[in-house]
Amino acid sequence: MSMPKFPDNQDMPSRKEALNAIITSIAMEEVALARILNAESEKIERAIENVNWSNKKDREMIISINRSAAQVIERIGDLQIVLKNKLRLVTDCICPCPKPCPPIPPKPKPKPKPKPCKCISKFVAETKYAWSPCKTLLLCHKACCEDGVRTARIDGDFVIILPAGKRYDIELTMQLVNQEHTGTAIELRQISNNTTLFTKKYTASTHQINIYDKLTLFSEERNDSYLSLRLNSNSPLEVKWVSIEINSR
Repeated sequence: MSMPKFPDNQDMPSRKEALNAIITSIAMEEVALARILNAESEKIERAIENVNWSNKKDREMIISINRSAAQVIERIGDLQIVLKNKLRLVTDCICPCPKPCPPIPPKPKPKPKPKPCKCISKFVAETKYAWSPCKTLLLCHKACCEDGVRTARIDGDFVIILPAGKRYDIELTMQLVNQEHTGTAIELRQISNNTTLFTKKYTASTHQINIYDKLTLFSEERNDSYLSLRLNSNSPLEVKWVSIEINSR
């Protein structure tokens, strides 16, 4: 037995040509099967046209033709499965298998929103401080935050600067001594661009003056405002304790 002879490499079809040839052969086989089915249908039509239903042999012939056609259709069905598997192999060679989808990473848990920190600036007056009439109270820093709240002197008045566009919760505590027992008036004022935004007066005529108050102020969106305490009376007061705590938001 002699060894088989293979064609030279130059005569070998390329991968694309080989796949095209296989697909073409599958299509030709499908056409052949379609023609066989067409021939079977024409055979049955001719037999029915020329049959004599009163003749027993003709009726038996029709039954045998139906059996033959059923066997042909069954064989064609088996061949269709073979062609389907053949075509699937070719398409797998043409279209590579898709890569498996990467696993979906779990959704990160939302981080809790940070709670707004309290930034409190505290200003106090020196003990044994004589508060002169028609003067603003001199305050010094006790504790400061990096929110821009600070002290300054403007036109000779001592003020606390409140930066623009914020809300301020203010806690005011004062303990004063009125030596002359006359009526006193202390005015808390917020000014911006020579315009009074807020004012409040605290009056007392007793010897010991204790004031505690909480209020909320808003500064303008574009301009800083100035907060001051002014003594509107003809007699001085002795300052024992004054504290202003400002929480900016």
